[in-house]
Amino acid sequence: MDEAAYGWDAAEIHAAHPHLSLGQIRAALAFFHNRHPEFAS
Repeated sequence: MDEAAYGWDAAEIHAAHPHLSLGQIRAALAFFHNRHPEFAS
């Protein structure tokens, strides 16, 4: 939700949530954008 709320990219989300890997973040963003195309950039 950080991306949708703040416009953060994967690296910024990772900096805020270092317990998540970049791969996990990118997978979550891809999953979200596939189901909610209105939020895709």
